[in-house]
Amino acid sequence: MSTADRFVRVCAWSASGCGLGALGAGVVEAVRTERLHGWIGEDASWLVLDHLARHPAPGAGVVGALVGFVIGVVSVVVLAGGQPAAESEAKAPARRFTLGLDRPLVALALLACALLGPRLVAAALRPDPPPGAPHVLFVLVDTWRADHAGFLGYERDVTPELDRLARSGIVFERVEAQAGWTKPSVATLLTGLMPSKHGAVSEPLPPPARGTDLVPGVTTLFEVLRARGWDTAMWSNNPHVLPSRGFGQGAGAFFDYIHHPDRTFQHDPGVAARLLSDVTQWLAEERDPSRPFCAYVHLFDPHAPYAAPPEFRGRFARGAPDSTATMQRVQRMIDAYDEEILAVDHALGPFLQSVLEEHPDTVVVLCSDHGEEFLDHGGYGHAHTLYEELTRVPLVLWGPDLAGGRVATQVRLMDVYPTLLELSGNADAIAPKVQGASLLAVIRGDETGHRLAPAESGGDGAPARQWRAIGDGRLKLVRREADRPPPTATASTEGARGPEEGDETPPWIRLFDLEHDPGENHSLHLERASEAALLFERMRERGWYVPPERLLELAPGTRTESGRDLQLLRDLGYVGSDS
Repeated sequence: MSTADRFVRVCAWSASGCGLGALGAGVVEAVRTERLHGWIGEDASWLVLDHLARHPAPGAGVVGALVGFVIGVVSVVVLAGGQPAAESEAKAPARRFTLGLDRPLVALALLACALLGPRLVAAALRPDPPPGAPHVLFVLVDTWRADHAGFLGYERDVTPELDRLARSGIVFERVEAQAGWTKPSVATLLTGLMPSKHGAVSEPLPPPARGTDLVPGVTTLFEVLRARGWDTAMWSNNPHVLPSRGFGQGAGAFFDYIHHPDRTFQHDPGVAARLLSDVTQWLAEERDPSRPFCAYVHLFDPHAPYAAPPEFRGRFARGAPDSTATMQRVQRMIDAYDEEILAVDHALGPFLQSVLEEHPDTVVVLCSDHGEEFLDHGGYGHAHTLYEELTRVPLVLWGPDLAGGRVATQVRLMDVYPTLLELSGNADAIAPKVQGASLLAVIRGDETGHRLAPAESGGDGAPARQWRAIGDGRLKLVRREADRPPPTATASTEGARGPEEGDETPPWIRLFDLEHDPGENHSLHLERASEAALLFERMRERGWYVPPERLLELAPGTRTESGRDLQLLRDLGYVGSDS
């Protein structure tokens, strides 16, 4: 046996051991992941194979490579002396096994099976979508107030392209989010569950960075559709909507714009235009054309800091940027915010138009996750209250069998998930635990009343402000619960009470008549206490009220955030900020 033969044999078995080790570890990881997600129980068992095919375990391959190396060395040592002249029958089986080790092609065949086998099996067993299954496009514009959309009555011309498109879609005029910031609100959109049910309720609180993420055991829209044959992909440049936060569940491809500056960097000017260009390329060249697609696109532009592309800056400027007068500064912020929305409209309008023209069999959802406060109730930004400036958001729906129109009755973001399942032919996947309800009954006119809309905020974030709200379309109850900071919180993270709360003993309760007081400026909780109590009881009856202690019981995920990620969260107002 030549030295070259020995070298080839050892290398072949080392590589084979690496592949088999990675495959074995991948199987163990796939089983563990299935137990977390419950795919088999949710009739999504193919996702186990999909996970195995797309998530190898290279670390375990090192151990396998060492084992393969030993096997290769043994084969070389055993066979180096040549074959004996005679063998006893008792040694024949061992000799035949050794001769198998003597063949590098056997090792390479095992390597090919380890590397290609899961993909080939997953591809062969992948379910076919239902006949006539539509495409699904989910576009979310972050931090977009409903009263800053032209098709909902805003006097400024900030959404001319979307206003035109909205005339062919179904515009929901009164939509309530179930939270006042991104992570819990997007998770509700993708699961149809209240934040306390899906678990993504907390902001990071370093050190170390803590915060609850989307629970693996809940089923997302993308898990359902990928398990049933759709080609799924997600794009996000929001630091909370990432696979590391639990939002990659069911995504065949996830394009993370936070950690890949080669795509685009954080919130720099022109993000929407460049991100949508990437989505267009995926739709045209990268997706599986034999399958319907389901795409989620998260546009971050209107989020603070407000920095529209140069060609849109100054469109609405009124006050001097360096003015110290409070109201002039606020107006400048609103101007810059509107310029961001105009920039998004300029990029998003043509994109949606092309999708609707090139893929007429597409269900399209356009919405936001929450609004933004500009001193409406004494604060800036979002995440800190549940007033209408944060919970009222736009929602427009297009579909191949949906005629354009407007819906004036109140609906909820948690209704989007079951609506998309029904429109995509997967109504049977709407589990009993889903708290939202399909909007098709409202669209058809079978349901004409306002839907009760709950909302909640709190957890172990900083500050640990606990809010609950519920509205029936006419009256809205807002409750500020007693603060329940986590055990590790310091005095600076407990959250000061707002000046309007005075010395009242928690819970701090307010009741607003939205028909006559849409700005929620005059509380009626004293003179109409019985109506406030009735709303709260309806919230409790439906299981929508969760005491602060219960939210704190949700197990926080403890992670080590990179310095860059923590600084980004600080810049965006999430870490060490009161808003």
